[in-house]
Amino acid sequence: MEAGGGGFLSGSRTQVADYATALADRGFVVASLEYSLAPGQHYPVPVRQGTAALGYLAANATSFGGNPDRMVSSA
Repeated sequence: MEAGGGGFLSGSRTQVADYATALADRGFVVASLEYSLAPGQHYPVPVRQGTAALGYLAANATSFGGNPDRMVSSA
């Protein structure tokens, strides 16, 4: 659910845990991220957090068994 201020009010990485596990079981390296929710934080804070996490994952992909050239993200 999206708030009027551009922040998400609910949601958690645990909601996609089964899907993330299914991808990992098929050989994908999966990172499921948490980010700040409204009303505590509003746009662009969650976007900045996601961008920082994606940068970290790209820089460290090989240490997680991944390939930084084959990364995809979903928001």
